[in-house]
Amino acid sequence: MINEQNIRLIFGLKLRQLRQKQGFSPKELADAAGISISYLNEIEKGKKYPKAEKIAQLADVLNSTYDELVSLRLSRNLAPIADLLNSNLLGLLPLHLFGIGADDLVEIIANAPAKVSAFISTLVGIARNYEMRVEQFYLTALRSFQEMHDNYFESLEDIVDTFRTDNDIALQAPVSFAWLAGVLRQKYSYHIDESTMARYPDLRSVRSIFSTRKNRNRLLLNNNLNEAQKIFQLAKEIGYQAMDLRERNTAPSWVKAESFDQVLNNFKASYFAGALLIPRRQLADDLALFFKLPLWDGSAFLNMMARYRVSPETFLHRLTSIAPRFFNLNQLFFLRFSTSAKDSNTYDITKELHLSTLHTPHANALSEHYCRRWVSIASCREFEQLQENDKIHRP
Repeated sequence: MINEQNIRLIFGLKLRQLRQKQGFSPKELADAAGISISYLNEIEKGKKYPKAEKIAQLADVLNSTYDELVSLRLSRNLAPIADLLNSNLLGLLPLHLFGIGADDLVEIIANAPAKVSAFISTLVGIARNYEMRVEQFYLTALRSFQEMHDNYFESLEDIVDTFRTDNDIALQAPVSFAWLAGVLRQKYSYHIDESTMARYPDLRSVRSIFSTRKNRNRLLLNNNLNEAQKIFQLAKEIGYQAMDLRERNTAPSWVKAESFDQVLNNFKASYFAGALLIPRRQLADDLALFFKLPLWDGSAFLNMMARYRVSPETFLHRLTSIAPRFFNLNQLFFLRFSTSAKDSNTYDITKELHLSTLHTPHANALSEHYCRRWVSIASCREFEQLQENDKIHRP
């Protein structure tokens, strides 16, 4: 199946290629075929599709046939464009997030079809060599979207502020697990289950699973999560419901994403949770006081973090939103590492965000692991050693 827009674009690409091959200028072809230059330009850009008699006139002038012009087959050097148009890839691309409309893309392809074709072939080759999955493509697009906005989204912040006001949540008081669970149960008909997942060892690394049936929502929580992690999962569920985000994964987002909307909605719900647990104005005020200190004070920073009763990951990731917006500190990057087993030297980057240039180390699609000499890995190993020696509290 091919839609009408793609039919117009293919026709325009073929017409332009044939005109250039025959050595006609746009004016010469337009005059010979009895049409205006502006109309010919719109045809070649895929914006208009001529009537049958005009196609016949164009074919006659270009020493071609009607059937050849209306065929959807492109020459070999333009074949990647045909494959792209016939696939669903353009429908999957979240172009609107970057301010690119379908007409813009059509015009780019029409203006330089051979170059675009070569570029597409290159991208496809890279994707195949690196065995890129569609989920990796979605996550890359999402990170680019976050970086374009310095990971701060006023509209989402306003939604959270309205939710806090409507539910009379005091700005200074941390949001408790009991309160969040009550909202989910009473307002959104949730059943919260903290025991079922423990019976399935394969789910030990999964934080939560959502399901719905007969207007009853069920949230399975991993009982191995600490209190702060459970609170974040509940706040995230409220985000899904408060923003009416219907398109979502019922399984963990890393298993399979069926659409970019699922990935985007997961981000929105997570952003809602972070903003609900750490209000922007309160954190901005706390950071302003911290930045007034004459020297770095690690204890003061940890005390500020503890005030919000969230996980270190949630707090540090929230900094990537607040610091650029309120303090113009946008040369930031965030990395989350995980290891498969205790005493393992194998680490994976499971979450990353770069608000300036791409930093090293960074994730890639080859499932490569990261050298234990990286400062991030060395810090993780030092932390694990301190835990083993009981010099710090185990969460």
